[in-house]
Parts: sequence; C-alpha cells; structure tokens
Amino acid sequence: MESNVVENKEKELDIKQLIFYVIDNIKYLVIAGILFGILFGALGYIKAYKVDSENVLGSSVQDIIKKNKSKWNNTDTSVTTDAFNNPLPGTYIASARVYVDFDYSNIEGNYNLDFTAMNGKLQGDILALTCSNTSKQLVIDNLNLHSYGDMTNISLDDLRYMINCGFSGANIMYIQVADSDAERAIAMADELANNIVESASDYETVNSISLLEKACISYSSESHSFGMKDYVKSVIKYSIVGILLGVILVSCGCILRFILQEKVRTAYDLESIGVKAFGIIPKGEEDGKKEFTRLRYNISFLNMNSIVIIPVDDSISSNLLSEKILEGDDVSGKAVVTDNILDNPEVIIDARKSGYVILVSTYGKTSLKDIAFANDELEKAKVEVLGAVILDAMHV
Repeated sequence: MESNVVENKEKELDIKQLIFYVIDNIKYLVIAGILFGILFGALGYIKAYKVDSENVLGSSVQDIIKKNKSKWNNTDTSVTTDAFNNPLPGTYIASARVYVDFDYSNIEGNYNLDFTAMNGKLQGDILALTCSNTSKQLVIDNLNLHSYGDMTNISLDDLRYMINCGFSGANIMYIQVADSDAERAIAMADELANNIVESASDYETVNSISLLEKACISYSSESHSFGMKDYVKSVIKYSIVGILLGVILVSCGCILRFILQEKVRTAYDLESIGVKAFGIIPKGEEDGKKEFTRLRYNISFLNMNSIVIIPVDDSISSNLLSEKILEGDDVSGKAVVTDNILDNPEVIIDARKSGYVILVSTYGKTSLKDIAFANDELEKAKVEVLGAVILDAMHV
C-alpha cells in the first residue's frame, strides 16, 4: 500500500500569502484609515482653534513675566528665548534711550588700569540703578499700576521681568519694557528713563546724563486670527497622519493575526503538519467546478471500496459537500460524507469501519491545529488519512 504520511516540516512564514491576506482585508484598512483620518482631522481642527483663540486673546502680563523668569533664571530648559527676543502674540515693546557721560577724572593717569573693564563696571552701576527697587516702586506708585486688573498684585520682583536694560556702545543706554498694553509700556519706559536721569546725576562717576529719546513702541507682535486656509491645512495635515496611523495599525493587526492563527491556505501548510494535500478547490465557480470534477476522478481512481470524507470543522457544509463530490456515479457508491469531526467525534467509528479517510478544510478558516488534531485522532483509531482537501482556495 502506498504511504500517505508526509514528513513534518518546520513551517516558515509565507510572505506571498501574508501579502494577499492583508489585501483581502483591505476594507478594514480603508475603514480604519477613514475613522482615524476623521478623528485626527477633528483633533487638528481643535488644536488650530485653540491656537487661534490664544492668538486672538494675545499674551497676558503674567505670560511675559513667566517666560522671562523661566529663561533668565534657567528654571525651564524648554524655554530657549525670552519675551524680548521672541515676543509672545499680542506683546508690545516700548524703548527709551538715555545718554550717559561717565566721569573718568579720578582714574585718568593710572596706566595700570583697564579702561574697558572699568567702563563695563560703570555701565553696570547705571543698569543696577535703573532697575533698582526704588525706581520700580516709583513706577508702580506714579503710574498707579495696581489699579489695572492684570496688575493688581504686581510685585517689584514681577516688574523686574518686564524690563530689559543695556548699553548700545559706550554711553547710550536703552530701556525696554514688554507689556500687553502699548500705552502702559510707553509710560513705564518713560518713567524708568526719567527716574535714572534724576537719580544718576548725583553719582560722582557720572559727569552728565540726559534723555536722548523718549519711549515709543519699537516692536509689536499683533495678535491675529487664523483664516479658513489655516484651519484646512491643520485638518489635512492631521487627517493624513491619522489615515497612515489607522492603516499601519490594522496592517500590523492583520499580520499578527495571520502569524498567530495559522490557518490552512496552501499544500505547504498541510505538509508542515504531516498531511498530504489530496486536492485544492479554487473559490471561483467555474474553476471550482472543474477541480471538484478532478477530485471525484482522483477518488474513483483509488483502489479502495469505501472512503469516508470528513470535514474538519463547521466551516464546511456536509450537505453541500455531498452534492459537490457525490453527484457522479463514479464515486456515489465508493465514498460517503460525514459531519465534521470536531463537533461529532462519533464519525471516527464510521472512519474505522472504512479504514480510509479524506479530510476537508476551508481556505483561511480551518486552523492547522484542528487538522493536526483530526489527523492524530484518526491515526489513534488505526485509520489511514489519504490526505486533505482545501476548499475555496485563493491566491494559489
């Protein structure tokens, strides 16, 4: 008797079948892409709306103070620039200039003195006086800053982070104030300039000091509202990301399912569990009809009087299988179709009486584990499994 035992092979990933499996589930990729695209598009709209709202409202005094405090004190490494070099939306910067003539009469003739270093120290003294607590308190009191709703609790320390002073060259000092109110910023810069002009002239290192340029707005970061184009761009950008993410996630899910479930798809799959492929019936009606005819002929050619055809699981209709295989006279008296073996273990008794069995599985539905189980059960009953048929096969 010819042996129908096939040596078990280590199963390798069938890339071709994997690709076709993903393609067969393209509708789920499309659905996921659409859903994720809609969700991420909505997220893009919400984010654009949030930014737009912030732009329209503009920055507050506390926003300016917080940004400068984070940068100047290095308390937040994510803040890379201050509110003067990178103003927040709705920020106004007022600038005034003061001319300072330093008195070097006390140090002239000292050849060992570094005049550049000394000039830097003198400039530092003036800058310290400009932003002194006395000067800042005068700004608060003279301009009645606590009467403003956004400055009710402004402190001397908070006010320091709205002011930026420095020298342009050796003698021209600039005073900058960043604020969300343009008129208030100008008034504060003028007040600081007037205070230093009045107080610095009493110092022996200052020969003379005068207001060179009254305060004016040197920079304004106008708040602006997004247009429809900005919203559309945000929605499209996020939608594309969502579509790609949805497709990738479902594709990964399909790949994992393909690998983990191990359904029968090819003759190689059957061989990997030690079962011979007795026949492969394509899914198409015309091709399927021809292969069913070929299957009947192959069964009729067997030198056996009684053959039991057993579906592995309930993915195959026994009645339909009987119609397809037993419709010809050449096999009607030679073969019999039973119920599936997983739900009806008693079919093993019928198989034992015959001694010969052909298992039937369904492409992409019957698991290799179930086929292997059926094969083992029949071998225990001393029944010879002639092979297995794969129905509704695709991409083979």
